[in-house]
Order: sequence, then C-alpha cells, then structure tokens
Amino acid sequence: MTNASSKSILHDATPSWNGYNYQGKVGLYVCLANIIKEARAGFGLPSFDTFLDEHHIEYEWIEDFAIKRGDDYLSLHQVKHKGENKFKDHVEAIATILYRKKGILPDTDIFKYFNFKSKKQGDTATAKKKLKTEISIHKLIDEQGLLNSNWGDNVQLVDIKYRGNITKCFTDFEALSQKAFKTSTTYFHTADEVEPPQALLIKCSSLINSLNLLIFRQTKGVDLI
Repeated sequence: MTNASSKSILHDATPSWNGYNYQGKVGLYVCLANIIKEARAGFGLPSFDTFLDEHHIEYEWIEDFAIKRGDDYLSLHQVKHKGENKFKDHVEAIATILYRKKGILPDTDIFKYFNFKSKKQGDTATAKKKLKTEISIHKLIDEQGLLNSNWGDNVQLVDIKYRGNITKCFTDFEALSQKAFKTSTTYFHTADEVEPPQALLIKCSSLINSLNLLIFRQTKGVDLI
C-alpha cells in the first residue's frame, strides 16, 4: 500500500491556486500578443482567419503551456509564480529546459512513468536507484544522458517489471524531442524579475545562446544573455 502523506486541515491551497491562475493569465497574454502581432502585420482578413484557425494553446502537457500551429509546437512556456527572484531559486526549472533542448532525458522525467510504492522511509529512493541501475547496466543512456542509439534493442534485456514503462518513456521522449524540444523556442516566465547570475552567464553563455533560451517577465520578454 502506498504511504500517502496527509495534509493538515490548516493547509492553505492559495499558493497553488495562485500559481495556476497566474499560469492561465500568462498563457492568455501570450495568445493575445501573438494575435495582435499578426493583426498589425497587415494581412487580409482571409489570411488572419486562417492564422486564428491554425494556432491554439495547449495547457499542462509538455510544459505549463505551449503555442501550437496544428500539431507543430512553436513555443514552450514554463511559468513560475513565487516570491523568490534569485537565479538559484529557478535553477532546477531552467536545468530541465536545457536538458530537454539538448536531448538529455532527466531522471525526473523517467520517474514520472513509475508508481513507486513505499512502506517505510527510504523505499522510494531505493526503488529509484534500482531503476537507474537497470538503465545504466543495459546501456540505455550514454554518459552524457543522451539516449543510446541501440536502446530499443538493449531494453529487451531489462527486468520485465521495468521494461514496459521504460520503453513508453523513451519512445515518448524521442517523439517529443523531434516534434517539440528541437524545433520550438522555450520561454521561462516569472512573476518578478529574476536576478541574472553574472559569473555563471559568462561561463555558460555559448551553451545558452545555442539553446535560444529566453527569460520572460510578466509582460516583457528579456534575453537571458
């Protein structure tokens, strides 16, 4: 039986609600900004109607929201609504974006495909370690975190209790890498301006430039570099 933690009756869900509310408003703002940009381009009404029909917003799938043209992803958007405004407070979110753009499959994405049951403290950590060992032993991922080109054959050697979920995870990631991560621009929205990490920016500027990663504020987009 899963060891579910119980929340206090005094638990305040307001921060979570605020986060989703803010996320929805940012998505609406981006949609309106794109519509206004297209309208100001001066195209005729038929072309504008086609633009509206082809484009749509997708919430809570690959990212907090995404802008799509048909089945193609044009931009991915991650939204954070919290009081911290130092770069270190957003490192995990930004690292996930960088990993995905480089084709690196993070552990956190793999773990989402598994339901880890815990009877006592430490069970989940142990289960995750065993899973990572299976992936490592059978060389499904290389030393840089990229999918091994032969992972489809190697996965057949994995313990059957992991095999199906790993196959599903890796197949989905390959498809999304081609369909979304490599072809779209990723934006990171925050409620407050994030202080740039000057030393880290100098060290990583070439990498970040190559990934075309942008940090956005509530109503104004600012290049990370």
